[in-house]
Parts: sequence; structure tokens; C-alpha cells
Amino acid sequence: MPSPSSALPTTPTTTTTTTTVPCLFRYALLSCVSRVIGRHGEAALGKLHLNISGCPAPAPGAAASPVASSLQQLLSQLLPLCGSLPISPNALNAATFAPAKDHDANLLRPGALQLPMGSTVLLDEAMMTAGRLEARGMENIKAVEKLLDSQKLGFDFTYFQVNP
Repeated sequence: MPSPSSALPTTPTTTTTTTTVPCLFRYALLSCVSRVIGRHGEAALGKLHLNISGCPAPAPGAAASPVASSLQQLLSQLLPLCGSLPISPNALNAATFAPAKDHDANLLRPGALQLPMGSTVLLDEAMMTAGRLEARGMENIKAVEKLLDSQKLGFDFTYFQVNP
């Protein structure tokens, strides 16, 4: 009969001869290889999203948290298409995440979330602080939510939205 202490859960790790790869990286790899296998209404079935919490804050002046930087470095060596997008009030208010029509130039401006099929994107929320979101920031949050829920990205034509 096992002792009570052996029944306690432990953090699984994979040990190789030179390094130890934590469970976090295993889940990240599983998330990367998961694909949408079907749909139930608008919901995408089969895609595994990974939310990593409790990460240390980025160093002053750093562009990303240490965990996001390490994960980005590892995934960019393993995957053909891997990007990172910092999420902060300033970034949400300044950038355009979804493609939008520029009527003056008569062209469709790309968005930061407009990526090729099979891409992996890391959304680094470690720099999120209290702040005010403008209209563009709220649109960007809605674009992220739509992308996570349905694995689809809408287009903003100013007068109407196109959601594939």
C-alpha cells in the first residue's frame, strides 16, 4: 500500500541528460500541434488554448516577461510560424489587431492578428496594468476574444464588419 505522501501530486517534468523541460513546455507543444477538427456553431473544437498565470513581471525596460521570452525562443526554433504580441493598455490602444479598410488609400490594412494558417501566437499579458482602453483598444480585445473562441478573425470595413 502506498504511503499517503506518495499519493500527493507532483509537478511532472521530463528529464534528459543535460536539461530539464518543465511541464509548461509540454503543454505549450501540445497546444501548438492541436488543430480545429470541427465546429459546433461558432465554437472551434479541437484547438487547445494555453493560459499561463503567475509569471514574473518583466524587468524594467524589457519588451516581454521572462517566461514569454523563453517560450518564444523555444517555439520559434521548433515551429515555422511563431509570433509574440505584447498586451498592455498602450499596445491595445495603439495597434490594430484586426484588418481594417483604409478608405482614403482604398486598401485593406493588415492587422497584428492576421497570420497565416498554422501560426502560433503568444499573447504576453505580463505588462498589463491599470489603464484606460480607448475604442481601438476595445476593438482589439474583441478581436482577440473572437480569435480565441472561433479561430476566426473579422475584417473592419468601417461601415460594417465582415466575420468569416
